[in-house]
Amino acid sequence: MKNKAFKIIMCITVAFLFAFISIGYAQLTDILDIQGTADTRVQQGVFIVDVTSATGFSDNQYVGSILNSTADLSGKSEITVEVTVYNNSDVEYGFNVMKYVIGADTYDNENIVITTTMQKKSKDWVVKPNGYLTFPITYSFAKGADTSKPVLNSVVEYEFLPFSEIPDNEDQTTVANAMERFKQILNTPDEKALLDGYMDNPPNNDRNTTYISNVPGANNTDIASIEGLFEGNLHININGEQANVKIMIKEQNASSAYSGNEMVIYMTTDPLDTRWATAVVYRCVFANNNGEWIQVGEMQTGTANVCDYSTGFRWGTGSFNTDSWKAS
Repeated sequence: MKNKAFKIIMCITVAFLFAFISIGYAQLTDILDIQGTADTRVQQGVFIVDVTSATGFSDNQYVGSILNSTADLSGKSEITVEVTVYNNSDVEYGFNVMKYVIGADTYDNENIVITTTMQKKSKDWVVKPNGYLTFPITYSFAKGADTSKPVLNSVVEYEFLPFSEIPDNEDQTTVANAMERFKQILNTPDEKALLDGYMDNPPNNDRNTTYISNVPGANNTDIASIEGLFEGNLHININGEQANVKIMIKEQNASSAYSGNEMVIYMTTDPLDTRWATAVVYRCVFANNNGEWIQVGEMQTGTANVCDYSTGFRWGTGSFNTDSWKAS
């Protein structure tokens, strides 16, 4: 293995500092390909410092705990490499999930799968403060895959979190991606203007101007607008399983801490296809504080009634009724 101490010094002095989940997956390739002047602040938390070599494998670049790689399985069934991470903090971190988005710039061949022996919230895969952890990842053909397509280009995050903060289920990891992207949209003037324009122009009069959604029952124009604005952050592959987030963005008075309307995002991974059912729905409130949109309190878990999108009636499906939302 390469000299770890040297790698640490280099990573600390030249690596980018950014939070992965606050960046759209569509931007990842651009970020990893940036040339020239870069942010030289110290990386915090857990980040990759070394990846072993193997025939047919190339680690194109890594930053944070994100690995951009190419694997060519021509003439072989699998490739296994080892990744070493360093914990630049004073708290213990544990493995949460492996996540990526299917796409030409992020994960371009579903015939090939990536697996790791690490398990979520396992004491066997802990990174001690100022310590290292080495773990294996394996590239192999999926069951029944077309082996005539042996090359995978991928951008994958191996997410480590402070051990006490690792969520109990993958839904929370998935919706956190959407929530962080929403915060970024609110604080990017051009993107906030786009969102306002989408909300102010409801197609076919199937909603009012206080909300917009990408739920199955929504208008195709609204769905396409939201999907484009969130840049893939609503469709995250967690440990090889696709998770799709349906969101409802509302302008409403949701807290007493700030005057005026807050922007609220409701998020669920429920398919919303069962009449008279309730869905687990996460809610996060944002308020404008002197020009900056800030999160008010923690993300909350609750339930809401499954309903028809345009009427809100429970005999329909394809949406959820935010007026019925109750904190768990």
